[in-house]
Amino acid sequence: VLSLFMFYPAYLEISSPMRGPQIQYGTACMNARFSINPDNTCYNNLTNEIQVSIARGADDFTPKGMQIVVMRNEEVKLFNIKDKQNTSTKFLRQMPLNYSNQDDGFGIFDVPGINENRIYIINSGIINPTEVSVAPIVMVGSTEKTCDVTDSITNIKGCPPECSDNSDCVKVQTTCCSCS
Repeated sequence: VLSLFMFYPAYLEISSPMRGPQIQYGTACMNARFSINPDNTCYNNLTNEIQVSIARGADDFTPKGMQIVVMRNEEVKLFNIKDKQNTSTKFLRQMPLNYSNQDDGFGIFDVPGINENRIYIINSGIINPTEVSVAPIVMVGSTEKTCDVTDSITNIKGCPPECSDNSDCVKVQTTCCSCS
């Protein structure tokens, strides 16, 4: 019996009961990708909010949500956005504002669909963040799994000033300022 294990060590590794969940997690996360659009991501130093533009390509996966990570040096804040679930709006807003009921401090958030881009406004409490990243959250069976970071940007630009009236919108239409 001892000689069998000496000649077939791969058999032990493949049949290990611990490998099953790891392979499932790896497979679930392999196609799960979100990206950050740096052109529409910026920091507003007047409101201390970061606007993050997150896109999803044509990859075939069903996201449970995503985790946005805002950083400056050693200071790190994590924000989990669960798709179609009630989420606190205290530190997080989604553009356009489409909350089911903003008065109670909660709203239903959406993660980007296939070939879609969404903008999120985050009040992270971090002044002048230096990096923002995104990681998909997927389901493996009945277990929620946060995948590795799929995109991050550094050197976050400042948001242009808010528009004073609609005539200014033409000048800043391609930047991250939103005109009303």
